[in-house]
Amino acid sequence: MNRQRDYWDSLAGQPLDASVIDPNDTRGRKNRYLAGIRNRLILKHVSGVPKDGIVLDLGCGTGSLSQTLGSGGHAVVGVDISPGLLRRTKDRNYMAPAVFIRYDGTSLPLADASIDAVATYVVLTHVMAEEELSSLLGECLRVLRPGSLMVCMEQCRRREQIDREGWKHFRTRDQWLSAFQAAGFLVEEARTVRFGRFPMTQLVRFGLVPTALFGALSWVEQALGRLLTSLPWGYSDLLFVMRKPKA
Repeated sequence: MNRQRDYWDSLAGQPLDASVIDPNDTRGRKNRYLAGIRNRLILKHVSGVPKDGIVLDLGCGTGSLSQTLGSGGHAVVGVDISPGLLRRTKDRNYMAPAVFIRYDGTSLPLADASIDAVATYVVLTHVMAEEELSSLLGECLRVLRPGSLMVCMEQCRRREQIDREGWKHFRTRDQWLSAFQAAGFLVEEARTVRFGRFPMTQLVRFGLVPTALFGALSWVEQALGRLLTSLPWGYSDLLFVMRKPKA
């Protein structure tokens, strides 16, 4: 865990979104596109959380998703293992209550059944060992109120693959579903929303797709995702919506 913390700390000096999405996107357009997809999808699903409810941003990084959740009127608790990334949250202006906490990557510093929703973006993909993933999902289940949602976007491949240099464990769709169900979640939705090696994304990176077309391009990727869970090359981003049982 210390080595992974050091890895994220080493990225803390990057631009805010680059430090937690793609540090190689020097122009920031690709990161803006990816953050837009993430924000629209996750905010849509947590919109039903009561306005006095609390949303946990698991692996909040520099607070990009937290900022979006706050714009929806929710109080946000962000947790992350990296003190470097957490310091960068001060560079964002929050219009809603937000608290950021460093944690050890294992035990969430929150009381049982104290959270109304959990949201996370490509965080569980960085949990390398299956026992650590199981433990973290158990912690998420513990802090959620009965009947509440967990919404996450994670990366998957057709075949399991581990990237130790980038601290990524690419699981298959079925492996993700098995992990969530084994932790006790009821999975309500699991669908592909974008492709990591989608050719048009490179056009976005180099400014060849106008910002006004980002929404249309995202629609195309999601439509393709309804037909193909993944492409033969690269990874895909899957949206998972799950719920803690009421009883």
